[in-house]
Amino acid sequence: MRLADGTRLTPEIAEDIVEQVRRAAGLASLSCTASSPQIAFRVGATLRERAAAVAARDKRHRLDTLTAALQASADSPEAKAKETEHQQRM
Repeated sequence: MRLADGTRLTPEIAEDIVEQVRRAAGLASLSCTASSPQIAFRVGATLRERAAAVAARDKRHRLDTLTAALQASADSPEAKAKETEHQQRM
């Protein structure tokens, strides 16, 4: 199957389209009744492929996998120690 511009529709492109539609429609809030804040960033092709492989292995969406990885990093003892150190300097 091809998109209107002739691009071949791959599973990765389909997932990106679904993510864009979800963002446009607005996802349910993660913590309250208001809209959830969004973070957008770019990654290299290798990291994107690795994230897609992990998501496929875990039967999750790539976005959910990346969100979980970011949460785990933010919750790590090292991150919490740096946050405490930063707050003490303020």
